[in-house]
Amino acid sequence: MDTGFILIDTSVLIDYFRKTKKDSSFFEKILLLNKPICLTVITHFEIMIGNNTRQNNFWNLLLEELPVYDYHPQLNKTAIELHSQLKKINKSIPFQDLILAATAIHYDFTLATINKKHFQHIKGLKLLTP
Repeated sequence: MDTGFILIDTSVLIDYFRKTKKDSSFFEKILLLNKPICLTVITHFEIMIGNNTRQNNFWNLLLEELPVYDYHPQLNKTAIELHSQLKKINKSIPFQDLILAATAIHYDFTLATINKKHFQHIKGLKLLTP
């Protein structure tokens, strides 16, 4: 069952922040799809530890409206299975991306990312890329 939600990866938000013309960003294109969007705790954490005080207003305004999906016990099991799946084909991705992919699979979300390379080998993951 497709929930219709789009889970936003950190790469999408960083791209949006860096663009002078925000309407040309992948994030803006996602918004035009008129589907609900959300984040994981990991994405929220990565954004907030990577910003500085001058950027706080920008990120706080953007992130306060987005629902954040946090840890669910099943995510560990799914992340471990994904890690094993990738290890068998000599591919590895950072822990954060394993949790992001596990969250998308668990909740039946589509994962929006600019970093297709990290996620392209994960079976059962629905990807949305630029």
